[in-house]
Amino acid sequence: MNDSIGARIKSLREKHNITSQDLADMIGCSRKTIQRYENDVYEPTYINLDRMSKAFNVSINYLIGKEQDGDLDYVKVHQFYKRYKSLFTNEILENEDYYWISLEIADDGTYIPGCYSCWAGFTEDSPPQEIREARRFIHSDVPAAIELCTQIKEPPIILNKISEIGLFYIFGGQAIASCSLCDEHMPEFVGPYLAGWDFV
Repeated sequence: MNDSIGARIKSLREKHNITSQDLADMIGCSRKTIQRYENDVYEPTYINLDRMSKAFNVSINYLIGKEQDGDLDYVKVHQFYKRYKSLFTNEILENEDYYWISLEIADDGTYIPGCYSCWAGFTEDSPPQEIREARRFIHSDVPAAIELCTQIKEPPIILNKISEIGLFYIFGGQAIASCSLCDEHMPEFVGPYLAGWDFV
């Protein structure tokens, strides 16, 4: 029997009679990401392992099939993650607009950026392709964006400083990031880009 992480995820998903899209919606990623996990193309990030363990009501160690001594202590990783979240000031700056961005980190080290996007036009190709870009939230709309992110994903961190970008790249997740910071230092989240990217 195949006892890979992907096989365990697929077995649990089928046991609970949910589709890959259902699971993707539950943990806040794309259906394509779930399929990559189940086919062992990528191993899940810690954040997604934690979410799947809660969704299936099993331990992370069960999901990864590692129970022996010397395996990664996920309790300590979780504590570190909570500490990481506390390092951000989480204040909304006056006269600053924000983007809602996301970052998933595959186990092969690949960064998968995403954002809450909006339509930005079409290419001049034949047939034309849709162009999207990060939606800009004006200062007064930021609290609503944070509330929406919290309801459908998780409480976001708030990025205002260059020094916080490196922390965001450690674990990824959801962020409300100042437009000036993204425009200058994180343009890969802003776009424009062709539709089909992994969105928030």
